[in-house]
Amino acid sequence: MDISPNTQNMPNMGSEENHMNPNKIIIPILLVLVVILAGYFVLRGGDKAEFPGKSEVIHTVLDNPAISKIPVGFPIDIPVEEQNIKESYKVNYFDVGVTQYTVAFNTELSKEEIRKLYSDMFLAVGYTQDSEKAGKNENVLTGWRSGNKLNVAISDYDGMQYVTINFIERQVSEE
Repeated sequence: MDISPNTQNMPNMGSEENHMNPNKIIIPILLVLVVILAGYFVLRGGDKAEFPGKSEVIHTVLDNPAISKIPVGFPIDIPVEEQNIKESYKVNYFDVGVTQYTVAFNTELSKEEIRKLYSDMFLAVGYTQDSEKAGKNENVLTGWRSGNKLNVAISDYDGMQYVTINFIERQVSEE
């Protein structure tokens, strides 16, 4: 009787296929780290994204009641419902010398009330309205003041109105 082990059906413990492949561990760990870092930058708010020579995006923190939801530099004479802001950011376009401020919010005001509010504000603070659209029932109001442009867009959203304000500020050249 032969008591030697039957090695034909036993796996070779020293073979490459039975050793852990380091790539099978490293790749999932790297993916988890990338997801965690991406989540950190997206969720922390107030972050900047820079594109050298082109633009810089600065998102406003919306979930901290201790700080303003309005981007720094946004004109104080433009009315917004700060408690209802859903989107708020500033973009510096370095290559063209322009800064764009965007604030968007929900409101229970009607389209007519919103149009009147902003048309009256345009007149009160010195904006020149687009003559083709002024006084009409448009969903976008446009005005200019000192070379800067203001757009107020109104759209329906979930039984309310969604107002998006874009203020385009031209940088003054110091030449």
